[in-house]
Amino acid sequence: MEKDTANHVSPTTQSRPGDLAVSPPPAYPYGSSTTMVTVQQPVVGVAVQQPRAPDDYMGLAIFTTLCCFWPVGIFAILKARDVHKRTWQGDTAGAMDASRSARRLSFIALAIGILGIIISIVFMVVSLVIEHRIINTAISFVVTEQPSVTYSVYGMH
Repeated sequence: MEKDTANHVSPTTQSRPGDLAVSPPPAYPYGSSTTMVTVQQPVVGVAVQQPRAPDDYMGLAIFTTLCCFWPVGIFAILKARDVHKRTWQGDTAGAMDASRSARRLSFIALAIGILGIIISIVFMVVSLVIEHRIINTAISFVVTEQPSVTYSVYGMH
């Protein structure tokens, strides 16, 4: 590339890959003392943040449906799905309300599931204790009971 004394590229030369393409200087009549100054004004931008989508608690809702109490868990899944729908529609208040409902329903299902497990454990322990007492009573009755009839080689006496 050919450059003149002001480092401008001559328009008649071919550019090669890697060369910077520079436009030729503007043509000013000889003897002109006009100087062109370009000043770029600073750009002030306002960043607008989208409101963050509320949590949908879908994972918790699925867990409570599968592992705890499925009737309430299904409603929690429906509310969690509703969070995405309302966010997509731009209804932030409705999405927040659906998020709170999904969380509340998931925790209710979790509490019912934990309560059911505790009741089952207590029931099993009580039934084992009762069964153990019945068996021990039967064994002690059989062991301590002496037969009233004696047997001999020749028959009963």
